[in-house]
Amino acid sequence: MSDSQLKCLIELLRLSERNQYVASISVAKRLNISKPSAHRLLDGLKRMGYIEKLHYGAASLTETGKQTAVEMQKKAQELSGLLADTVVKEDRAYNAALMLLANLDHKSFLCFDSDAETGDAQ
Repeated sequence: MSDSQLKCLIELLRLSERNQYVASISVAKRLNISKPSAHRLLDGLKRMGYIEKLHYGAASLTETGKQTAVEMQKKAQELSGLLADTVVKEDRAYNAALMLLANLDHKSFLCFDSDAETGDAQ
């Protein structure tokens, strides 16, 4: 998953707190991207099984999509706190965390998860 897709997935989680189905134009506005770019992101998330998409462009998170978004949002917040303390400015830490998480392979992601829970992260 790209960092753009991850941002989109998390934004869908936020928007879906108000409405189960989220219009692609709402996603585009929140991410400050064009509507065609939002459609491409949503199509990719649909292919990965994270969303269901209606024919008129509205999207809804699947259970897998919701679980993934919640987990990734939590990890991004944790990682952004670490980054803000050490590496990057606080206002850029969350986006940096999303980029890092999006580029971890599954095995590395699982290691990050277990290290964070046991306090062994370095």
